[in-house]
Amino acid sequence: MSEPSDDAFVQRACASLERSVDALDGRTRSQLAAVRHRALSGRQPSGWRRPTLIAPAAALALVVVLAVGTLLSAGDPALDPLPPLAEHDLELLELLAVQDPDELADDPDFYLWVDETLATEERVDAG
Repeated sequence: MSEPSDDAFVQRACASLERSVDALDGRTRSQLAAVRHRALSGRQPSGWRRPTLIAPAAALALVVVLAVGTLLSAGDPALDPLPPLAEHDLELLELLAVQDPDELADDPDFYLWVDETLATEERVDAG
């Protein structure tokens, strides 16, 4: 059941809509009536056609372009985002995979390994 304030709101809204329709010129009313009639009859405007094959064809073209691009870039090592890892890089990744970082701080072998790795890298860079 509706409340009196809702009824008053509905009456004010209807009156406002009626005033706005009355304020329209004859040409606009005619165009609105034609559009309303077309919408109710289910017909489409004469210049509009359904894109029945456009969307699937565009999707297929996109898939083909992506597949060809993937195949062409797969054989080029310059386009590889991840370079091959050296053995010391794998050891570093294993250390980074440790769940508890405090575990590394308590391990004196960790500090020896870091010192050795840095010294090795400095020798490779220098020579």
